[in-house]
Amino acid sequence: MLETTILPQFSDSDALGHINYQATVRWFETGRLPIYRIFVGDFEIADRFLAMVRMEVDYAGEMRLGSEVTVRTRITEIGRSSFHVRQEAFQQGRCCSSGHVVLVHYDLTTRKAIPITDELRESLRRFSKTD
Repeated sequence: MLETTILPQFSDSDALGHINYQATVRWFETGRLPIYRIFVGDFEIADRFLAMVRMEVDYAGEMRLGSEVTVRTRITEIGRSSFHVRQEAFQQGRCCSSGHVVLVHYDLTTRKAIPITDELRESLRRFSKTD
């Protein structure tokens, strides 16, 4: 499992004074960066990438400015060419939102899904533990 600490910025809030839903989506993407790096290093131009084919986010409680947010990220399932990622955002010890994405290992030249190699699969497994 990965943990990423986010300090909400004023621009993350909306007129109601709470964190806008779009900020959570960005924070979840930030939490997935170490996973992306397994496939493309430091985002150099490559012939393969990860395509997001599904995203769900559930909002269970308000988040506000002034307190750090912890994003927890873990891989829950690894298939032939895709894998599932579960994420949660906690503020003051409370889970305020959770999300699920499906990412597909994708060849940019052929524009088709390609298998996840054994080496990549082993790297992904490091992020599947719940600690």
